[in-house]
Order: sequence, then structure tokens, then C-alpha cells
Amino acid sequence: MSFLNAAPQKFTLSSGEQLIGEVLPESDEQTLYIRSKTLGDLKLLRSLVVSIQAIELRKKEVVAPPIVANAPTPKQAVEPKLSTDPQDPTEGDLLLNQNDPSDTAEDRLWHKGKVVLGQIRSIKTPDYWKGMLRLGLNYSTGDKKWSENYMRGQLEIRQKGSPNFYRYSGSYSFRQNERSSGETYVSTDRYDVNMIYRRTIATDWFIQNSLGYRSDGVKGIKREVKETVGLGYKYKLSPTIELVLGGGFGVEYFQTDSGGDQDGLSGDLNIFQELKWHPNKRTTFSQKFNYYSDMEDPNQYSYVLTGAFRVRLTDLFGLEFSYDQNYDGNLGSGLLKDDIRWRNALVVYF
Repeated sequence: MSFLNAAPQKFTLSSGEQLIGEVLPESDEQTLYIRSKTLGDLKLLRSLVVSIQAIELRKKEVVAPPIVANAPTPKQAVEPKLSTDPQDPTEGDLLLNQNDPSDTAEDRLWHKGKVVLGQIRSIKTPDYWKGMLRLGLNYSTGDKKWSENYMRGQLEIRQKGSPNFYRYSGSYSFRQNERSSGETYVSTDRYDVNMIYRRTIATDWFIQNSLGYRSDGVKGIKREVKETVGLGYKYKLSPTIELVLGGGFGVEYFQTDSGGDQDGLSGDLNIFQELKWHPNKRTTFSQKFNYYSDMEDPNQYSYVLTGAFRVRLTDLFGLEFSYDQNYDGNLGSGLLKDDIRWRNALVVYF
């Protein structure tokens, strides 16, 4: 194999990847040391190399046939791991020589991006976790320029065979305006955090405890805290459609920027409803409704109505189109009570 050290070769890995480089003298029967113009010095386990082929440099040169180097059987095939630690002795690592002066900034950035992507794809959450992160950006141009950024996340935990169900959710959005001078500033922001715990007590029946916190700079709500307990029922309309209905009671602490009469602690009655429809494995329609009424004054009420249509493009990414209506009847006169938002977002599943 002395001719392999004389010119660049093409290395085909069991994962299907191909590398171009020269075999270094320190290679042995178990490990190949390769010098690549793009990636620098690499260390590669021979059992992960399916073939090594010399590259034709001149038209009259005869290209050597592929050489099988301890090709693994399908059961033994293992994808090489990526590592940024040059001292990591893990078998099969592809290591970047950070001191190679021939590497450009683009080369290093590309390799680091590949390492990060490989690490993200290797992250495995428990099978009973179901989560998503939604990112969106809206623009307005013309006489009034602004951009609105928002991020929403949700995690559901339902272990198979367990009567317990947990849902954690939250969102944050802010609007950034541009003055006539070109200076940008954050004009309004809003955020919320919610937690729901359900425990099955009988077939399709459950008790629920809900805790929520929000702040809304658009409506002038400084803080709102709600905690309710209640009883709910889950009904399967079809194999792909699930309906949840329930109600309960709790307490609410409400505080506005203006400090009106509605501020303070009060009792609430709550009605909640959820609907989920899965037309196919990659498409979901979901709708939720939450209604709250003051126990002492039924005219003081609020509700949240949401609907979303999601398409899962890959195992990691998808798109969402959603509708959000938030009504606060307990705000003082002259303040914005009704708020409707249409959103488009990129969804990251985990």
C-alpha cells in the first residue's frame, strides 16, 4: 500500500460519506491518519472505511481499483461520531486540526456547523415527551416601520400507563419600532407562562390544576396570576379527533398599569375546552378555549380562543398558521380589551 501515500485518495465510509486526503505515515492496522486540505488532520477507524481509491491526477495515469479496508458487515456498520476535542480518543471520531494554517475561516465555520448539527440530531428526549418551539417574525414597512418577533414553546409529558399528564407552555413577543431618525426601540412586549396538571381518576375523567402568569404591555396589564382546579372529560369523537371539556374554580390576582378598581384578588369560575384533529401523521389542527368569570360580578369576564394548523415537513421542522383572540372585559373603559393576532411560524419539534 505504499502507493497510497504518494497522492490524494478518496475514502468512502460505511455511512456513505466521502473524504479526500492523503494517508499519513503514522497510520497503522487499526487507525488511519488522513490529511485533508479542507478539514486538516483527521483520525479515522479503519473498520469504518469501506474503500480507498486513488484519484487520477493525469490523463495517462492508471487509476487503481478500489481497495476494501476491513469493510464491516451491515450489523457492524457504525456512523462515525463528530468531535471538536483533538484529545478525544473515541473510536471513529473525525477530528479537525485547529492549527492547520491552510484552513480558511469558512472551512472552520462549515466544520463547526456540521459538528453542532450532528450533536443536535443526536439529542434524544424520552419517548413520552412531546414538545415544540415556534418562532415567528412579522414586518411592517412604509410610513410606519416596525417588526414583531415572537417565540412560543410547549412541552407535554404523558408516560405510557401513568395517570398523570403535564403541559408546560409559554410565549414571548415584542414589537420593535423605528423612529424617523432611523433609531430602533422596543415599544411593547408581552409574555406568559402556563402549567397544567391532569390526573385520570376514571375512564376518560380527570381532575385538573392550572396555574398561569402573564404580562401584557399592549393592554396595560402589569401582571395577572390565575390558579384554578376543576374536573374534565375527554371524549374520542373518532380515531383522529379528540375533544376535552371541563370546568372549575379558582383565584385571580390582577394588576394594571393604571391601577383601576378592577385590580386586586378575586374568585373565578372557569370553563375550558380543547379539540385536536389529526387528518394524517404530519398534519394537526388544534383549538382551545378558556373562559373566566368573576364570581361576584359576572359582567367582569375574560376569555382566550386559539386555533392552529400545523404541517410537519420533517422530523425536526414544520410550519404553523395560527389564530389568537384574547379578550379582557375587566379592563377599565378606554383601554384595549379585544386583541386578535394571526401568526405564521417555523416549528422546531423535540
